Amino acid sequence: TTSRTIPPSLVLLLRPTFCVMDPKWDERELEVGWCSHCVRRTDHTMKERTWLPGWRSIYECTACNKRTLPCVNECGAASKGDWFWDDHYCLQCEGVIVSWPFNNGEDPRSLWP
Repeated sequence: TTSRTIPPSLVLLLRPTFCVMDPKWDERELEVGWCSHCVRRTDHTMKERTWLPGWRSIYECTACNKRTLPCVNECGAASKGDWFWDDHYCLQCEGVIVSWPFNNGEDPRSLWP
C-alpha cells in the first residue's frame, strides 16, 4: 500500500494568499478586528481577562453582542465563542472564507483600511 501525502509545494499553494493582518490584540479593554460571527470589522469589548499563560481573554462584539476571542494565529481577527465551546481560529485562518469582505459590503471597489 502506498500512502498519499500532499507535497509541501502544493500545501503552500492551498493556503490563502491574501491575508488582512490587523495588529495583535494586546489584552486591551477595547480591541478592533474582524468578527467571525457577524463578519464585520468592529470593536470588541473585554468581558473576562485571563492571567493564565496560553489562555485567551473573552471579548464581546459590539455589533452582534456575541462572545469572541482573539484568533490563535494572532492575525488580529476574532474567533467565535459560546458558553459551550470556543473556536481556536477566525473564519479566514480556519479556511471558511478566503478573505474578509470589502469595506463591510458598502463599496466593493475599496478595501477596508
